[in-house]
Amino acid sequence: MSTNTTSPKGVSSKTATSARPKSRAMDSRPGALSSLEMVNLFEEASGPTRLLAKAWVRNVAYDKKVWLDVDLLGRAGDPLHSDTLPLQYLEPAGGSGDFFLADVPFPAPARTARRASAHELRYRLYYEVEGQMFTDGLCHHHRL
Repeated sequence: MSTNTTSPKGVSSKTATSARPKSRAMDSRPGALSSLEMVNLFEEASGPTRLLAKAWVRNVAYDKKVWLDVDLLGRAGDPLHSDTLPLQYLEPAGGSGDFFLADVPFPAPARTARRASAHELRYRLYYEVEGQMFTDGLCHHHRL
């Protein structure tokens, strides 16, 4: 089981500091096949400053990558921060699968009007195995 924490192929996890970040979770990645039989969100929990997401993926091969494309959105729905975050292998799962876990911290809403405040977290789940990329096909949302 690969527990490599590098970003998936062709994805930079850096966000430009001077320009508005481009949304990563608005649309599904090109070439990603929507398949709940290959990847799905098994369980999620969120609090005021963190998201826990547990994903189930079909165990097709030892080497695999699982990640979230995440956007923190402002009051008007514009991305304040966008990132690609790898999930870590957790344990074997039933149904010929494995569980992967994401623990995503995010800033608490700003208390002053001077700083842009995040009001929503939006993310998409992906799984890459044997050169093929899969998604559950959903854009998940959490109000902060």
